[in-house]
Amino acid sequence: MHTLADGIRYILVTGATGFIGAHVVDNLLARGFSVRGSTRSASKGEQMKAARPQYASKLDFVVIEDFTQIDATSVIAYRGSKKFAELAAWDFIKNEKPQFDLVTLCPPMVFGPIVHPVPSLDQLNESNAQLWTVAAGVHPLPGARVPAWIDARDLAEAHVQALVTPEASGKRFIPAASEPFSYEYAADIMKEAFPWAKESVTSNYMSGVKPRAEYGVDGETVARELGVKYRSFKETVVDLAGQVKETLV
Repeated sequence: MHTLADGIRYILVTGATGFIGAHVVDNLLARGFSVRGSTRSASKGEQMKAARPQYASKLDFVVIEDFTQIDATSVIAYRGSKKFAELAAWDFIKNEKPQFDLVTLCPPMVFGPIVHPVPSLDQLNESNAQLWTVAAGVHPLPGARVPAWIDARDLAEAHVQALVTPEASGKRFIPAASEPFSYEYAADIMKEAFPWAKESVTSNYMSGVKPRAEYGVDGETVARELGVKYRSFKETVVDLAGQVKETLV
């Protein structure tokens, strides 16, 4: 199996102008790789490049037309597609035996600051938008159907570490922070960190209670085998809420 140590320095990142993809792009660029990103929006690609002038010679984009049906809005179909797309990928590796390998990362909820083009609050990605509703005063607070989470910056690190670590070949990882989260905990963090949040965040919840998960996921394998160090939920919430308040509100 060839590795990046063999001299491969040009990386394709799909969905490069999205929430997670943009973090992966930044991680790769910081390591000295040249990146070609695929995007459905030429203007977002240009905005990404304009925001990173120091990488002008190492970053370019190609536009891929959207092949999703306009009315394809089913959440159930979306969730199911994650599973079946991964199964198809593993079947391809097994049956076709290509000259490349496969590593899959299956993260839970992903939060964190944005580095991709987001011109307005209503275009914030779904998970961050849900977290921001806490800051905006939603009542009652949302329920955390999945108590596991990861910071987008740590997820990007996991992607790139999986790319440059030969021992990761053929493996399936669940990158997830060790501590569970809840939106009540997020409310407490915001109130402690920001004076404005004391006024906007609802008080109609049980504060001061750290979340407890009824079940866990194995995020330690990523920490051990890929060397990823997870951020705290507090750091993630403070970074995201402060950024949104300053730039989008």
